[in-house]
Amino acid sequence: EMCIRDRSNNSFFYPSAGLSFIPTKAFESLKSDVLNYAKVSANYVKVGNDYAGAYDINLTLDQAAGYPYNAGNSFVYPSRITDPLLKPEFTESLEFGVSLGFFKDRITLDGAYYNGSTTDLVTNIATSAASGLERTIINIGQMDNWGAEIDLGITPVKTEDFQWDVNFGWSKSYSEVVKISDQFDEVSLTTGGFAQVFAVEGEQFPVLKGSAYERDEQGRVIIDATSGRPVQTTNPKNLGSTTPDYILNFNSSLRYKGFTLAATLDYRTGHVFYSTQRESMTWSGHLVESAQGDRGAFIFPNSAVANPNGEGFVENTSVPSGGTTAGDFIGFYSSMQQIGENHVLDATALKLRELSLRYDINKKYLENTFIDAFSISAVGRNLLTLLPEENRGYADPESSFTDGNGQGISTLGQYPPTRSIGMSINVTF
Repeated sequence: EMCIRDRSNNSFFYPSAGLSFIPTKAFESLKSDVLNYAKVSANYVKVGNDYAGAYDINLTLDQAAGYPYNAGNSFVYPSRITDPLLKPEFTESLEFGVSLGFFKDRITLDGAYYNGSTTDLVTNIATSAASGLERTIINIGQMDNWGAEIDLGITPVKTEDFQWDVNFGWSKSYSEVVKISDQFDEVSLTTGGFAQVFAVEGEQFPVLKGSAYERDEQGRVIIDATSGRPVQTTNPKNLGSTTPDYILNFNSSLRYKGFTLAATLDYRTGHVFYSTQRESMTWSGHLVESAQGDRGAFIFPNSAVANPNGEGFVENTSVPSGGTTAGDFIGFYSSMQQIGENHVLDATALKLRELSLRYDINKKYLENTFIDAFSISAVGRNLLTLLPEENRGYADPESSFTDGNGQGISTLGQYPPTRSIGMSINVTF
């Protein structure tokens, strides 16, 4: 074992500080029947992280499988390593917030804005197999991020026996890759398939890149005049961001005497994900699209072919796709399978995250007992999910094969989202 390491990276310092001010307490004259509470705050936070295990930066050898005679006493260089000069990753952020209460908190409004930057990101990246390595953990450049959140709480009805609380929330988060390294302006975070997750300099993080249709200047799909199949791009194309543009939250609770009914929903949109399930179904003829319309030869919609009389492309009116035999159709859909753009789906989703019903026994019935409080609840989670029509149950947009940076790819062999219904009894002594 031999490696060079920078011992100054063995420890790191990350401070934080916060300041808040409540004008309605400092100046009683600000309080009124309309405004009863106001608070402003500012926070600075610096967080350090190394993401490395105890021996990750050591170049230790791996046991070679099956040599000699499965004895396991020979060793090879590892195919996955960590940079021995790995630096800690630091995130600095500054946040400003405001909280307001109106009409004795019957209406509340909370807002926050943050802006931050992460440097020396510790990232597990794919490398060329020709180098002898499959993956390596290194530091890459810088990523800036900003975001905002707004929460509005309303209590339309409030009496001794009945209360209705409603909360609306909006949030947005945006991260941009400022720099990868002096040598590269993008890096792949996943491997395999017809689409991968990338960090791309100057783009939102993360993005999907993959094989796509070759198009002319008018955006028409270029068709090969000989085979009738769409032409693929030579280099991977940006297929969209896997991060929502914004998220809407809705929470509501209705209380009548001892009964409380509560629901939590959220809606997220403006992003995409890659469905390996749809990819695997394409060549075999299991897609709905393969059964729609004329199953013989057809003109590919909004397509173009090379101009036979000169340069450029013209509208395709004569070169058919598909075919008149099973072999032609299999060949056509096999080529469609290899175009990653076909399997990138709208990740918009509306989900009923939780629905609960609770009953709290009136405390006057417990006065002569050793029990202080008693309640019984029924809770259901993930009871309803509404997805776009193009996602015909291929995958849940939130499913992913990893909890790391490679978000936005749903692979085969994953468990479906769990829907649960349960009951609980809570007793306080």
